[in-house]
Amino acid sequence: MKRGVRPDMVTDQTSAHDPLHGYLPKGWSWEEYQQKAESDPQGTILAAKRSMADHVQAMLAFHEMGVPTFDYGNNIRQMAQEVGVSNAFDFPGFVPAYIRPLFCRGIGPFRWVALSGDPQDIYKTDAKVKEIIKDDQHLHHWLDMARERISFRGTAGAYLLGRSGVAAKTRSGV
Repeated sequence: MKRGVRPDMVTDQTSAHDPLHGYLPKGWSWEEYQQKAESDPQGTILAAKRSMADHVQAMLAFHEMGVPTFDYGNNIRQMAQEVGVSNAFDFPGFVPAYIRPLFCRGIGPFRWVALSGDPQDIYKTDAKVKEIIKDDQHLHHWLDMARERISFRGTAGAYLLGRSGVAAKTRSGV
């Protein structure tokens, strides 16, 4: 805010859900945090929540400027509200703002994993999904890009915000 930067969006992905172990209070060194977390856990929690309040107030300022602002389900708004930021919930969480509307259209998470470890099995599933959902060019583009640009680490797997019923149809076709 002080530098006059207007980002395209603002979010937060700190570990605000755990104010004792997940959020370093503003102005504290790591060494100071370690000492105070041990000797005064309640004071450390309060200091972390006060820092979260400052953090949320900055997010609110961007939100008031019209910048899309959301938290990522980490409870930072609740922590800020607990120390006096009464309007901490003026900006939404990510899931209610962006994912819930997809659920309302029957688009929800759908994952597939190749227990064989063979990426070709994922590609077969991708092809089946494209066959089932023929009219979604955005999905087809995403699957093609994923194949070209993402390498598997560990067991091959994929994730899709897909349509209801896709799982049953792909299960029988692969």
